[in-house]
Formats: sequence, structure tokens, C-alpha cells
Amino acid sequence: LAKQTSNATDEISKQIISVQSSAKSSIEAISEVDNIISKLNQIAATTASAVEEQSATTADVSRIVLESSEGVKSISEVIRLVSISAEESTQGAEKNLEFSDTLKTLSENLLRLVADAK
Repeated sequence: LAKQTSNATDEISKQIISVQSSAKSSIEAISEVDNIISKLNQIAATTASAVEEQSATTADVSRIVLESSEGVKSISEVIRLVSISAEESTQGAEKNLEFSDTLKTLSENLLRLVADAK
């Protein structure tokens, strides 16, 4: 029974390490996405500013600029929402990492108990 428990504990430890690695990779990827989204948001804001400056030229250009500005605002809103979602995903991944750390600690304690029981 102790050997089975030890084997199961080893398998759990391996799975925990795998989950931790995946969580860390997810956090890094989400962080990269968040950085890209921030850059896109800056580009969108700059574009919106340039569009507003051009709106004074003619009535026709003004109409086109207004439509473009509304489109940029929609894109900015989508980018903002994606950024929020990325942040929430990062927080979720961090919680998963914390959980896997806890499981790893429990697994190590269980291994210690099994070793002590031998």
C-alpha cells in the first residue's frame, strides 16, 4: 500500500509540475498579448487623434473621418475589453499556479509521510 501511495504521489507530483509549467507558459503568453493590446490601444488612440485633426478639411472628408473615428472607437473598445479579459485570464492562471504550488507542497508532504511510514 505504501508503494502504491508513493507511486501515486510521484504521479501527482509529475502532473503538478506539468500544470505549473503550463500555467507559467499561459501567464507569459497572456502577458505578451496584454503588451500587444496596449500597443494597439496606443496606435488606435493616435489614429483617432489624427482622424479628428483631418475632420476640419471639408464636409466630405469630415463625414469620412467621423465614420473612421467611430470605427476606431469601436476597435478601441474591443481592445479594451480584450485587455480586461487578458488581465482576468492572467489572474486565473496565477491562481492556478498558486493552487498547483499548494498541491505540490501537499504531495511532497505525503511523500515524506510515506517515507517516514516505511
